[in-house]
Amino acid sequence: MDQNEQKAYQVQESPLSIGVTDFHYYLLFQDSITIMSSITQKLVIHEEFKGTLVSDMAYERATGIFWIFSNKGVIKLDTTREGNEAWKLLLEEKKYKEAYIVCKAKNENVSYVAGIYADFLFSNKQYERAALYFSETSRTFEEIFLKYLQVNSDEARDGL
Repeated sequence: MDQNEQKAYQVQESPLSIGVTDFHYYLLFQDSITIMSSITQKLVIHEEFKGTLVSDMAYERATGIFWIFSNKGVIKLDTTREGNEAWKLLLEEKKYKEAYIVCKAKNENVSYVAGIYADFLFSNKQYERAALYFSETSRTFEEIFLKYLQVNSDEARDGL
């Protein structure tokens, strides 16, 4: 843990303001901001406002912008791209369904994540549900069909 990370975890004062987005917690202090991942519960960044004292922040959900008010003006913090890597973190945390939902909403990486989720469901003998997600992958019908046949159970065949 580096020095900034240690300082971020040592909350010596209450935050002036707290903001919550889909994937992060934003803790605003008089001289800094700490951003924590709501997926991993880990520190993303701790940034100090050198020579600037902040007083408050407001969040515009429609635009994904935090406006941070300071003695030197207004700071714009754009959060619109915060979800770009969220699906990877969700996969690391084995939150496959949530990762699939994020990808589906953005219409990115759906085939890849659907395959991982389908494999997870299949390995947990949820064959019918797995089939729904296999249909969204780039895998061939033959490949999936053989996978189901190799299980050699009526439940698996019902998933076909």
